[in-house]
Amino acid sequence: MAAGDLVEPAGEQQSPEELLAFAEERQRLVARVEAAMARLDEIDRRLVRACHWEDLSVAEAARRAGVEYDHARYRYNVAMAALERDLTAAARVRSRAKP
Repeated sequence: MAAGDLVEPAGEQQSPEELLAFAEERQRLVARVEAAMARLDEIDRRLVRACHWEDLSVAEAARRAGVEYDHARYRYNVAMAALERDLTAAARVRSRAKP
């Protein structure tokens, strides 16, 4: 699933205001993910994108990136932990800023 392919809100038909709010929130989420991804090393970005955007296994992503599987698995796990920290911290900051 690509970063921009977030699921539309479920339930009854949404008002134009609700759809606009959903679209704006989706844009904010995509921007946060893209910013967190940009902080990763290039090889880590390639591994994460291959696994999550292209649905490849870590082994397939490692072959494509030209790195050993064990090294790719380690880098992938470190990258995912970094993304989790970045996105969790951004969410915490955002929730504190809400009135």
